[in-house]
Parts: sequence; structure tokens; C-alpha cells
Amino acid sequence: MPGADPEHAPAGQSAARAGVRALAEAFREPGRVLTLLDQGVVAATSFATALLLGRICGREELGLYLLGLTVTGLVMEFQEVLIWSPYTYFRPRTEAPELPAYTGSALVQQLGLSLLALPPLGLAVQVLTRRGGPPGLEAFLGTLLVAGTFIYLQEFSRRMCFAALQMGKALGLDLLAAFVRLGGLSLLAWLGVLSARRALWVLAGAGAAAGACWLWGVRRSLAFSPAAVREALGRHWSFGRWILGGNLSLNLSNYAFPWFLALWGDLAAVGLLAACQSTVALVNPLVVGSRNFLTPAAAQVFATGSARERRRFVLTNTAFVGGVVGSLCLLLMIFGGRLLELLYGPRYTGQGLLVALLSAQALIGALPLAVDCGIWALGRSDLNCRIYLLRLLATLSLGLLLVYSLGLLGVALGLLVNSMLVLILQTWCYTRLTAVRL
Repeated sequence: MPGADPEHAPAGQSAARAGVRALAEAFREPGRVLTLLDQGVVAATSFATALLLGRICGREELGLYLLGLTVTGLVMEFQEVLIWSPYTYFRPRTEAPELPAYTGSALVQQLGLSLLALPPLGLAVQVLTRRGGPPGLEAFLGTLLVAGTFIYLQEFSRRMCFAALQMGKALGLDLLAAFVRLGGLSLLAWLGVLSARRALWVLAGAGAAAGACWLWGVRRSLAFSPAAVREALGRHWSFGRWILGGNLSLNLSNYAFPWFLALWGDLAAVGLLAACQSTVALVNPLVVGSRNFLTPAAAQVFATGSARERRRFVLTNTAFVGGVVGSLCLLLMIFGGRLLELLYGPRYTGQGLLVALLSAQALIGALPLAVDCGIWALGRSDLNCRIYLLRLLATLSLGLLLVYSLGLLGVALGLLVNSMLVLILQTWCYTRLTAVRL
């Protein structure tokens, strides 16, 4: 009704207005724009890596690369929940004189967790060597033992920049890493010696370059104190223990699907899944870039903002993600199969349905992004932990059955069901926590 108070408008109209405002205002925020640009660089670099391996080396090498990403992703989840996420949360709550010691403590924790990741990965290599596995997997994981440390360092460096809201610095680091990575991979391809293992060494070099530049830039603002490290460890563990359980459950439920295929000896199917996922990952600059922006922003809004500001934060950002990501996912649902064949060649033809299902899953998985950040910022990460544990249980039961029955199509359906489950449960939990309608 003309002249009606927007605060008392029906929920659907409020959400629609919020979406229009979000789309109009989103790109006026320099931090958001730089974060999206940064994630665009990261996503384009990752996509180019998968494309080179898929076209030049074939499905098997691309499958090995995807399995390697699941391992590094799992290690990074430990670092995410025990270092990066708590640091992002506590940094705006830390007095300026204490920041150098706090940042130094985060660096010590990063190096410590990278070292702790070596024994389990070494054990996995030994088991695969003795009992057998997909061809080349044990040698690939052996390379990852060393290369992974530098890959983790690059991610740590950019996360420290995000936590400090230094989006421009993060973009600079990722541009440097992209230059080193794509240059190295192009050289290997030109020489005719490109492989998944050699690609790992190139990724390690790119990570070392970005990490060294970050360390040089902050060398005068770092301090090291055993007492500060002990304090940060206790605070991070207290904050992150629920996030650890939740994120591990979430990522294990995602990473289990390619390993289901790999342990049945079908590396070619894993490579085809990697090609399809990399095509759908064209939406990742928006999704991951939004998360990188929303996590520190939620920490600020939920620490100092009113209930109305929190509600507006969740509404506008949900509308933004749904509108922009939804539009791109719709295009991928329609044209994704043709795009896959165009990018990767005729060996990847006939996968339109698989790409469409993965695109739908990407959209549904992105919709609760702001709600997820809101639950986290309210200090109720235990709820997300329980939700993601349910998702993992669904993967190990229904998901395993779907993959066994339908193969790659079962993978896509399993991921789609998982994302729908999380969307429903997170939305319900957030509305109960805040007692407002979304």
C-alpha cells in the first residue's frame, strides 16, 4: 500500500525490497568489491589449473589432483577453525597494543598445525603403498607432504589480510601467486612434462612467494611471546571446538564422494567429477568472495550492531547471494554441459544433467551463507556443528547408497540432498535464535 511503513510490510515484500537494495548497494562497498575481485583471481587460477590438467593430462591425472585438493582442504579446515576463524572473531575485540603478539601467536599456531598434518598424511602413504590403491596416488600424496606446507601458508596469509579488512593486500598476494602458478604450469605444459605431481610443486612455489611477501610486509608488526601463544591457544580452542566438529563434518561429507569413486578404482570418474565441479565453480568468486567479506563483517555487526542492523545484514546479504549466484547457476543449468565440452574437449561430452544438478546444489548451498555467518557471530557454532554432523551421517548412509547405485549421478544427487538439509536446518535454527521472520 502506498505510504506503508516498510518495517510492517509483509515478509515477502520486505525480502524483495531487501534484495533490490542489496543488489544496488553491494558494489558500492569497496571492501566487498575487492574481496570479490580477489576471489575471482583465486577461482580463475584454480579453474585454469584444472583445465590444463584435464585437457593435457587426461581424467586420471585430474582425478589425482581433485583427491589432493580434498586432503589440503581437510587440513585447512583444522587451520580455519583453530586459527583463522577465531582470529577473525577476536581481532576487532583486541586492543591495538596487543595485536602484534596476537598475530605472532596465530603464525606460530599455523606453523605448528602444518607440522602436525605430516604424520597422518605419511601414514596414509604407507598404507596405500602396502595395500595398494589407485595408480600413482601414494606418490602424489608423498609429494603433498612437502608441498602442502607452502600451500597452507598462502591461504593463511590471505586470511590474515581479510581479518584485518585489508582486502587490497589480499588481492595483491593472490595476483602474485596466480602469476607464479600459471607461469609455472604453462612452462611445464610447453615442455610436455605436466602432471598432477609436478603441478603440486608449482602450487607450493606460488604459496611460498605469497607467504614470503606477507611476512615481509608485517615483519615490523609481529611480536612473539610464549605467554601470548598459550593464551591464544586456549581462547581459540574454546571458541573453535564446535566449529571444528561442524566444519570437519561438512567437509568430510563433501570430500567423501570423490573418495567413494576412487576407492572403487575409478580415477577416470573422479576426473570427470573434477571437470564438472570446476565448471560449476565459476560461481565460486561470488560465493567464496561473499563469505570472505561476510565473516569479518558479521563479527563487527553482531558485536556492536542493534537487532535491526543484524536482521538487515542477514536479509540483504541473503537476497544478494540468492539473486546474483542464482542467475549464474541458472545459466549453468541450461548451458553447463555444452560449456564443459567446449572447455575440456570431446572426452567430457554428454554431462549436461550432471552439471545441472551440481549447479542447483551450488545455489542451494550458497543461500544460507549469511545465516551461517549470523549463527557463528552469535556464538552458537554448536548448532552448525550438529547440523553438519547430520549432513555427514546422510552422506555415509543415503549418499553412499546413491553413489553405489547411480555412480556420478548419485554423487550429484547426494550433494544436492545434503545442501537442502543444511538450508532447512540453518534457517530454522537462526529464526529460533533471533525470533524474527526471514
